[in-house]
This record gives sequence, C-alpha cells and structure tokens, in this order.
Amino acid sequence: MATNPIYLYLAERYAITNTIALKFFLKRVIASSTKQISINKIYNELKSSGIKIGKNTLYEFLEYVQNIYLALTLHRYDNSLVSKELGEKKVYSIDIGLNNATEFKFSDDIGKALENAVFLELKRDKKEVYYYKDTKSECDFLVSEKNSISRTIQVTYDMSDEKTKNREIKGVVNACKAFSLNSGEIITYDSEDEVLVDDIAIRIIPFYKWQLDKKLG
Repeated sequence: MATNPIYLYLAERYAITNTIALKFFLKRVIASSTKQISINKIYNELKSSGIKIGKNTLYEFLEYVQNIYLALTLHRYDNSLVSKELGEKKVYSIDIGLNNATEFKFSDDIGKALENAVFLELKRDKKEVYYYKDTKSECDFLVSEKNSISRTIQVTYDMSDEKTKNREIKGVVNACKAFSLNSGEIITYDSEDEVLVDDIAIRIIPFYKWQLDKKLG
C-alpha cells in the first residue's frame, strides 16, 4: 500500500510502537483532505475498534504528519489567538498524487483537488491563510497581511448550477462583510465572470488565469 513507506518512516523517526493506530490515523488524515479533521472522532473510531491510544498521542501524530510535510493544517479564523490555535482545523494534502494512490481518490471529487491546489499555491507564496466560518456560510480561504484580512477566496469546480453559485457567492460575500472588504474572488476550473452583490465585487476566475495573475503580479 502507498502509505507503507511513510508509516514505516514515521514509526522509526518518532519511535512509535502503536503502529496499528498510526496506520489508521494516516489513512484518516489523507481521507480528510480539504475537510475539518477531528481528533476526537478518530479517537472514538479507534476506541470502537478496540485499539487503545490516548488523544494526546493522536495530537502528536498530527504534529508528526506536519513535520514531515505529508499534510498541513489550516486554522479557522478567530480574533482570539488561543481559540485560533485550539479551534477547528482543516487538513490539506501536500501531494495530491498520494491521495489518488490510496483508498481516497481526489479524482472522485475534482472540486476538492482544485481547493487543495489553491491552498498549496497560497502556501508556496508564503501567505498567512485561514478559513472562515460563521453560522450562515463558509469561505475557503482568508489571506492575512500585516495582521489584517486582505483577501477572501472561495473555490469551486463548477458554477453552472444555480444553487452552487448562490452558495459560493454567499460565502465570499459574508466573509467580505465580516472584514470590511469591497471585493472577493471565486476560483473555478473554467468559469469566468464578474458580479456585484451588496456592493461587493466578486471576480470569478479560472484556476489557470489565477495562477498566471500571481506570476505576472
């Protein structure tokens, strides 16, 4: 299985003896790419399977995974530093090919592969990034510069479905309002448009053009 070399490397590097739990954890991390990761949920799944392990050890596993750059976590934005660090996190894979080589396949959901690709581009640009979530909507990425949010970015593969379009626009508009921004972006596979909603200019741009703009900018 594709995760075996990583599993063996982690076990040796960090002297991990509970290898059954480690293998299960790695599978769950990979399967959780672009989603919130819940240590508590993984702990309960292991417990129900009769595998004994402490929650603190699972948090250590997550740290190890980031240390070797198998995956990175994205914090939910919060004004409180403590809440930001201890609150909900999403996980993103460093290697999309690894996801496709395991039981979880990004090819089954191209939208998630696109979101993961945008995240990696932002990290390569050394951006300070968060995700935003309120009671009504969610925005995939907030970019922070000089201790303030400067950009809001939503990612969706296809904007042709009206329900999807409205949901994605709502997410970026609500995030813009929360941080007093007058513009936002929605990155797609090939859709391109500009819309004005509640005096907020939303640029809908294909991923390849977004990448090109970054290089030219």
